Amino acid sequence: MKRSWFRASWMSGSLVCVVALVGTPVAAQSPDPFASNFGVLPPANANPPPFEGPYKFRALSHDYPDQPPAHSWLDVKPKGRITVDNAADYMARLKAYVAASLRNMIEAPAQWDPAASGWYDMPWMGPPDAAGDYDSGRDPLIGSFTGQLILAASEPHGALKSTTENHTIVYYDPMAATMLARIWKDVGHPDVGAASFPEGSLVVKAGGVAATPADWPVVDGAAVWRVYRPPLSEIIDHRLNGSTAPYTLQVTDLRVMQFDIIVKDTDAAPETGWVFTTFVYDKDAPKGTGPWDQLVPLGATWGNDPQFDSFPEGHPPHDPRDPGASALEQFWHNPKAPTYTEATLGWGKRMSGPIDIAKRHGIILVEQVPPGKLKADTDCDAPGIKHVDVPGEFRASGCFSCHGTSQSSAPARMYPSPVAGHLPPDGKPFCLYTPGGTEWAQWYQNRPGSQPQNPLRTQVRPAAMTEASLATLPFLRLAGTPVAPGAIAQAVSTPPRGLDYDMLLMFAIGTAQLSTQGFTLLPKRTPVH
Repeated sequence: MKRSWFRASWMSGSLVCVVALVGTPVAAQSPDPFASNFGVLPPANANPPPFEGPYKFRALSHDYPDQPPAHSWLDVKPKGRITVDNAADYMARLKAYVAASLRNMIEAPAQWDPAASGWYDMPWMGPPDAAGDYDSGRDPLIGSFTGQLILAASEPHGALKSTTENHTIVYYDPMAATMLARIWKDVGHPDVGAASFPEGSLVVKAGGVAATPADWPVVDGAAVWRVYRPPLSEIIDHRLNGSTAPYTLQVTDLRVMQFDIIVKDTDAAPETGWVFTTFVYDKDAPKGTGPWDQLVPLGATWGNDPQFDSFPEGHPPHDPRDPGASALEQFWHNPKAPTYTEATLGWGKRMSGPIDIAKRHGIILVEQVPPGKLKADTDCDAPGIKHVDVPGEFRASGCFSCHGTSQSSAPARMYPSPVAGHLPPDGKPFCLYTPGGTEWAQWYQNRPGSQPQNPLRTQVRPAAMTEASLATLPFLRLAGTPVAPGAIAQAVSTPPRGLDYDMLLMFAIGTAQLSTQGFTLLPKRTPVH
């Protein structure tokens, strides 16, 4: 799918590269759906060792194939259902399948080229949410997205010395990219109704943290990436202290500690259609030829284990004859996973990786509060609202409960909450339903990828689409969008979607932006990953 529009836009943006390379950051002048980054590049001398020479700035890979690949995961995958007994084999085969094209993504990020390696990006992901907000959008070095802050309290025994932040990159394989080709055939008029992944599609997400080995010893020896972002101190001031001071930018080292491969495999997981696998860095694993070989299985999950929803702990009592055995049936947890990952598992110790923020602090639990009644998390403490303040940490989420919340016109928060607004930073008041109750259980059902969590409650029809009516929708912003009005009408009048929609648009940065400030197909919410 060649696009002459992109070539013209790229040429018009060349001045940005020239000016930025001599040390003067200049933001992009107009929205560009194929922008590779947030429009500001580091100066040429901002790349100290261990890397030689400047980065080859990560370019957006968007030349999507129109036809399925001749060979895919479907040719080599294990057949039949995945279980706790065969999940280790499934993960081993999956990692071996992607190794040739993704090893250098981990170990040699300055040289790795997604297009040449057969991996693809999403358009409209380059610009920040607003001019100068360089905590969002793709960074220029590796095309990373920022996630949430990871509090030192998330890791017990003082192993994490100070608050850090995760950064992730997300790519789609050629099978998944055939769907992207249908959606973005006309980039100004996306066909969101085509959001259904072909069988065998792979989505990969790799993530690193700004913590150094001195900050968090578990990352010692991990692969090193670099990103061009505001320093962590400024991020903390903005997110936790309300600072509005302009961001500065610096080249920051990351240590890669998590690598996820998410698979559309209805044969293996008929209830949900998806298998999540997570590999984590283990500094004590055999070194092999590089850090890729030290990414070991944390586990695989293919559902929410909804049969245990009524247990406040998220699982039935452990068998006293085998107290170490997991009671979950849709999560294989590698018994040899590094011990630090135990601290970051989700509710009922469902799968969640060390950068996934399944564990939260500042929790307020409520019951029998209908969605929409409370506008802010602090409202949970209001008179007449029966609530419980939870001291310390609280396991609040998991892979499927989080990613299954994507909708389009009936928002659902990524955590089990009656509040539909933007997620507060970890440690601030955070209102959740009480585990074991019927409200909480809505986040822990098994649904196919096409089925939303919330049924369609309201529908805006194209004939009624006015700026005033659209402004009332919590998931829509319309500031200066170049996207065709018909595409916006389609998005807001189409019934909501579930996990497939999440994998398409929310997975990377939490808000699928179609302009620098405007039209988005999802609620603006803090990304977990």
